[in-house]
Amino acid sequence: MTNSSSSHQVMVVYHQFFLAPYGHTPILDSAQPGRLLVADPAGPAAIVRCGCAIGPVNVTIDVTTSNLPDLAAAAADWELGEEMTMQVRKDLYLVPLVPEGPIIKVYSPSVPGPHLIRAVARGRATHYDSVVEEPTEDYLITISPTTAPRPRQQVGDDTV
Repeated sequence: MTNSSSSHQVMVVYHQFFLAPYGHTPILDSAQPGRLLVADPAGPAAIVRCGCAIGPVNVTIDVTTSNLPDLAAAAADWELGEEMTMQVRKDLYLVPLVPEGPIIKVYSPSVPGPHLIRAVARGRATHYDSVVEEPTEDYLITISPTTAPRPRQQVGDDTV
């Protein structure tokens, strides 16, 4: 069992930041499902959709090989939760849309292949569509290798 956790502030621009391999800039495709997590159809990356238009948000990354509780249980203290399966073959970084902050390495796959990406969020409606100077949104992103793709799931509703 491997577990690790790290906390960061990430700069949001245009309501988004990425979990992506270094040098990859995902493109938000409105045809892709997801209110919180959107898969990049061009590559192995997740777009995290935020409430604020521009500003810092708090992000905690949990990496685990343990069995995860179901999404509803994991999101019990959060406003919205979403999960999807993504192929991970390279290191993943927290990346702002434009160079407004650091690019932070958060995960190196020990076993390349399918991974469950789970995000839970709170505070997205607090300063929706605003420019913020201090974080008002919190995100917990869990990354876990899996043996097979799981169906996309969503729980909760924060009205964003």
